[in-house]
Amino acid sequence: PEKTLVDMYLKPLAEEVRTHGGTVYGTKQEVILLVDIKANGKEAYEQLQKDLKPFHSFLSRFRRGRTVQRAVKVILSGDRPIQEVAAQKERFVFIDGRTENLGGDPNLYPLISESFLPRFKYLGTGAFGDADSKTLTDFVRKAHASRQLVRFWATPETPTMWSILFDHKVDLIGTDKQTDLASFLSSKLKLKR
Repeated sequence: PEKTLVDMYLKPLAEEVRTHGGTVYGTKQEVILLVDIKANGKEAYEQLQKDLKPFHSFLSRFRRGRTVQRAVKVILSGDRPIQEVAAQKERFVFIDGRTENLGGDPNLYPLISESFLPRFKYLGTGAFGDADSKTLTDFVRKAHASRQLVRFWATPETPTMWSILFDHKVDLIGTDKQTDLASFLSSKLKLKR
């Protein structure tokens, strides 16, 4: 397939939704498709709206003042066209919020993402300090109280860090080590049962 959003992500997701009766994995769990716009957010969003149109049937949407959940929620990150998205009365995308959006409208900012390193002192080795733990706990609690998910980027890529994020109920853990993270999460989830 071509290296486009449509061919690499939307068409395969559409096939999974067809295969699993309206969901990606056969569960009610909504999948997040995080689209990182590198530059020219407004122009990229215009093209993205065209690309998403054939897939509206399985995309979560904002309509009549509320979010209607479907199989896949598209969240825009990077050079986010916030004003353009916020102005739409009906839309099929949401915005990846930042700390200033924490506690804000989850219909616009369902996800709060922030860089880990300036906020926390922990560098991936040793103990996760009490002050860092309190900061992380408070951040996650505030987001969850507002029906927002939490994600940090620039985290150390270690099982110890993943365990800290998991134990503090961070919703999304990003990594370039997908296989390692999958094994880690599988073992963590088995232990919880």
